[in-house]
Amino acid sequence: MPVLPSKSALPPLPAGIQFWAIALAMVVLLMVGANCYLVWLSSHGQRDLVRADYYDSGLEEDKSIARNAAGRNAGHVDLRRTASGWQVGTERDFPESAVCRARFYRPDDGREDRVLTLNRSADARNGRGLWQGPDAALRRGQWIVNLVWEKNGAPVSETTVHYQAP
Repeated sequence: MPVLPSKSALPPLPAGIQFWAIALAMVVLLMVGANCYLVWLSSHGQRDLVRADYYDSGLEEDKSIARNAAGRNAGHVDLRRTASGWQVGTERDFPESAVCRARFYRPDDGREDRVLTLNRSADARNGRGLWQGPDAALRRGQWIVNLVWEKNGAPVSETTVHYQAP
């Protein structure tokens, strides 16, 4: 079994600061400096994830959720293209809504988006709602249509349907 040297046999430590102590201090200073920079950057940067009108947008989102719930109360919504233009029929009527705005959204090309105003039709029967409007040419493919029923220019109800243009 090897014999360990006694403490008196070990060479004396050199005078002054060791290299490892300087390196360790530099790493600590670098980390402190990086943390200070990141704290400064986070407190002085633009807050991209929080809108200036955060509270108002939350209230508008609540209203949109309520309008969507009212849209579900309309029952089945039927969007179709007729020879005279576009037609939206609902299972239940929205008697207070004289206008239905249909926003046609093309997922692959926003330049083709369009908004049509559909007016209440007198042809509605049996408690069903019917709105008719002008024709608008649509490119072949999938369209997302956001329907918003309005009363005096204010949205009352809304829903979204998908339309496959032939």
